[in-house]
Amino acid sequence: MAKAGETVLGDSGRLSRKLAFVLRADVVVSTRLVRHDETVARERFPDSFSRVSQVVDQYGGIAHEVPGDALIADLSRASDAVCTALTSRDNNSTNCHLSPVLDRLR
Repeated sequence: MAKAGETVLGDSGRLSRKLAFVLRADVVVSTRLVRHDETVARERFPDSFSRVSQVVDQYGGIAHEVPGDALIADLSRASDAVCTALTSRDNNSTNCHLSPVLDRLR
């Protein structure tokens, strides 16, 4: 089975493409967090990325970390991308280890 965005040979031997949906997740106010306390921010980013990656996996996608403070996910359906985004947002707002740092920056 082809992964999202992968070019494959169809039954006729011709190239075919599979539609892919890309989701980009970013740590909100990461620049301010890093300026405030880089060590704490860098220690806590992986927790958020891990939670998002688990949700991406749950919806059949593949997560790719981007250097810095972002994550990109390949998903097969638009509905999976939307569900992944909403679930990740909800998970990170209730389990956010960055909350104490964010509260000090407000």
